[in-house]
Amino acid sequence: MPLPPLAQLTPSSRHHLILPVLAWGAVLCVILTSLSLQPALAQEGPLKLDDIQGLMKQRKYEASAKLLQAYIKMHPSDYSAWDMLGVAYYQMGDVNQALKILKTSEGQSPDPAYNLLFQGLSFSVLKENGLAAHYFKQAANTTPSTTYVRLATFELASWYYNRRKLIRAKRWVSTYLNRYPSARRAPLLREVHKNLLLGKFVGHLPQMRRPDLTTTFFAQERLSLIPIPHYWVLESGTIYGEKVGAKISNQRDYSFALNDKHAPLWALRFSSSIGLGPFTKDDFEVNFGYIYHQIWNSTPDRWFVYFTDITDIKYFPFRTDLQSRHHHFYLKTKYNFPSYFSLGIQTSTHIERMGSRLHGPNPWNISENQLMGYDMDMTPWLGLQFNPRHLISPYLYLLRKIDTEDPNFSHQTLTSKFAPASFGIRYEGLFPKAKLKLELNTHYFRYLYNDPYLDNKEWQINGTLTYTFLTNMHFVLGGLFAQKKYIEPRLKVNQCSLQLITTDPNDPNHQNPTETSTHNIIQCDRQDMIMSGHAEFTFILGHHYGAFVRAQIYKNASNIAEQEFRKTIILTGISLAFPNVPKTTHYQQLPVRKPLDVAKHL
Repeated sequence: MPLPPLAQLTPSSRHHLILPVLAWGAVLCVILTSLSLQPALAQEGPLKLDDIQGLMKQRKYEASAKLLQAYIKMHPSDYSAWDMLGVAYYQMGDVNQALKILKTSEGQSPDPAYNLLFQGLSFSVLKENGLAAHYFKQAANTTPSTTYVRLATFELASWYYNRRKLIRAKRWVSTYLNRYPSARRAPLLREVHKNLLLGKFVGHLPQMRRPDLTTTFFAQERLSLIPIPHYWVLESGTIYGEKVGAKISNQRDYSFALNDKHAPLWALRFSSSIGLGPFTKDDFEVNFGYIYHQIWNSTPDRWFVYFTDITDIKYFPFRTDLQSRHHHFYLKTKYNFPSYFSLGIQTSTHIERMGSRLHGPNPWNISENQLMGYDMDMTPWLGLQFNPRHLISPYLYLLRKIDTEDPNFSHQTLTSKFAPASFGIRYEGLFPKAKLKLELNTHYFRYLYNDPYLDNKEWQINGTLTYTFLTNMHFVLGGLFAQKKYIEPRLKVNQCSLQLITTDPNDPNHQNPTETSTHNIIQCDRQDMIMSGHAEFTFILGHHYGAFVRAQIYKNASNIAEQEFRKTIILTGISLAFPNVPKTTHYQQLPVRKPLDVAKHL
């Protein structure tokens, strides 16, 4: 059987820390490691497997792997060395490389059970349970019987017992007791066998050590910052948007329509985020992080002024007086019950600032670093997962928002004693055969403001459908419909609906109303109707790189401000992410919080 190139057997590059204290610690580790290898390296003559096996027993797997590679160069047909090298990689957590090497020596190994057992263990770490059981059985049925045949037999007994497979567990427990009646684990299995005859399962049986792939991954991955679970992402892009609408102006209830077209928005955007977790212990899980968004606005007038003299950098179109910065801090916790339920709570804080110390001519008189507002929310939720691919999550929602520009627009739902519960329900479904992912969310929120005239109830439903094709391309379609009803009615003359009323051109001040108008004062409901649709195309350029284009149409019909408008927004961007683009996107999602509303900048 041909041997794989030795270049493929090089261990993954270890993580190097930058902070001085940790750097000195790393240097000290290297020195101690090199000293520990001196006896093996300083000995006369060629390397011996017995010496390397001594290092394996001391759990110095990385050093053993290096020596085994050197040994295999001199003895490429020694399949005992290949088996040991595969086991060393398994113990280091690189189970995929371990499987490649063990497959190379399968059928040539002087101890087949040793090879087959660790292939089974590697598949069990990768959650390939069918293949794991297959290789465990092959190892347990190998002759002649060796230590690894006994270990494989016990592993099978534990494997089926811990999975509550009564018939198969009894079979392999009996097999172990018949083969090894005086073994160290025999008394334990006798007690287990008695319970199995009564159809009982009591506790769990111990199994062979499995490496922690999570710790290994974050310790060895090239772009990892620290050797614990975490993520990070850098993203930059552009925003183009325009707003077109019709506004209704009232003069003593004589209404007429005005066209209203805003100048288009051109903006640069940048975001970065870093998070730690998820950290798990038993059934408890927690992760937290920080997300930063920066939107750098400009206007056509600024471009026109700048191009009259492009050497005057202080008139650069993207000036910091129109720069908004958003800081998000979040914490998520989750507890998984033994049944189909999970319980969690999510809390986050959002701070928005405008301006900067470095800015050119500032027509808006914005200070160097002005606090625009902040908000805090808290969301307890309950998860129901009857199938691993489908999750339903009812949740409650509490929000407090401080708007420093206009205190009347500040929310007080989180602190109000009289706020009714705001609630919603979220559904996430995976359909692997169709390569689809569906997310639906509906909620009913009650918003309380400092100004009671702004208090409103909102009902909203939104959803996204993601289609994955060619492995590295994702297409997303999404939609939203919301209805916002204000609690305080408005007072109107004649009727609630808007209409164009003909007036006498000789009476510009409307002193003599036409016959169609009356002076009956009535109460009218105030409400907003919001509809939005978006499409997004994401292309994964590499494991850690991605690019996307997103187009969104946002329509709002309001009888409060008595206007109707449409916004069109196009976003582009490119991302650099770790561990990878899809997983990072999932980590930094705040499922209940509304995403950053770029539309409000129009």
